Amino acid sequence: MTTDPGNDARSACHDVLVDFLTAVDHHRAMDALPCFTDDAQIVARGQLFNGHEEISAFLADRQADTGRHTAHLIVNEVFEYVDADRVDLQARVVLLLHQPSHGYRVDQVVETTQTFRLTSAGWRIAHRDESPLHLDA
Repeated sequence: MTTDPGNDARSACHDVLVDFLTAVDHHRAMDALPCFTDDAQIVARGQLFNGHEEISAFLADRQADTGRHTAHLIVNEVFEYVDADRVDLQARVVLLLHQPSHGYRVDQVVETTQTFRLTSAGWRIAHRDESPLHLDA
């Protein structure tokens, strides 16, 4: 029996995305840096971050924000197995924000697009973009 390389890649890429968001949620955002290629680009909170140095600074700022308690839920994943070295993943991410006296509330829902590349260390995020599902009027 052979395995479908597309399924293996999808599973591995999903795990990388989960590792990234889990590190953020557990105030260990810097632990997520290995989830990205050295030349990765991410758009987060409306800003573009290029390469490990800028992404590292973004993650350090997020980790330092100890008053912000989040839970990211990944839904509606759509994978495209482009080739043996590239997978694209579109997903909605529901961001829950913890309110000390009221539990969690939905802070926002974002559309995300991730491009994963296969590296010597495994699948890594080469590009990540996010935008709000509904823009405030």
